[in-house]
Amino acid sequence: MTSRIPVVTPEIVEISQDELRKLDSESECHTVPFGEIKVEAFDPNTEDGAILREAVARFFGPDYADPRLKFKDGPVDRDMTKLYQLLYNVFPDGLIRDYHSDDRNFSNLLVCLRIIITYPLNETWQAHVEIPASQIGAVFAIVHDMYAHVYALDNAEWQKQGHQDKAPRVSEKQMNRARGTHVFGHDMSDLVFEYLAFTPDPKWPKVTKKKFRILDINEPEPEEDELEEVLEPLDVEKHDATVPFIGTFSFYIGS
Repeated sequence: MTSRIPVVTPEIVEISQDELRKLDSESECHTVPFGEIKVEAFDPNTEDGAILREAVARFFGPDYADPRLKFKDGPVDRDMTKLYQLLYNVFPDGLIRDYHSDDRNFSNLLVCLRIIITYPLNETWQAHVEIPASQIGAVFAIVHDMYAHVYALDNAEWQKQGHQDKAPRVSEKQMNRARGTHVFGHDMSDLVFEYLAFTPDPKWPKVTKKKFRILDINEPEPEEDELEEVLEPLDVEKHDATVPFIGTFSFYIGS
């Protein structure tokens, strides 16, 4: 199975700092492949980059915990992360257990998502894409391509000013990139994926289910089942004719 990574052309979006903060406060974080990895590692024009794009698109899955909570008491239950809840039914393990029909191509179940990038950019850029739910890791390659597009536009602007070899610097003694039309502070080669942040669509329906518990053999059975509210998982039958919007992906980018 080959991954399907769409070609995207990002656009500038007007979004306030308050809106960005709200997105961040409602998001959950997942670790990126290998803990952290350079954005340029997903360059499709290199052999290693092409292989990495394919591998991460096919095999990346939601993490077990939000890295921002690692210093708090107790681990975060993977099953309670919103991204895991939404994609659970289209992961291979879920398919093998829950479905046994050979006449459905589950790899074709698409989801729509919004991707935004902000750092180190003068504007917020976004793209809306449709990708197979079983290949959600394609977002990393797409983000690389979004950054490549923005940096190419910025490079074209400073090249008009006669800087043909490299982007202008803040000063001769500093390596930080001077502020350009779209980019400030860093070349694309500086950028590193640190965390993936996912904010689910606030309109996504919720369901109430019995909370899974593991009881010690010496503990008494609870008198009542404990219930919890979770996001309704993707359903092949329900979404067969539509491409559901699941939410917004953003990224903590280091440099």
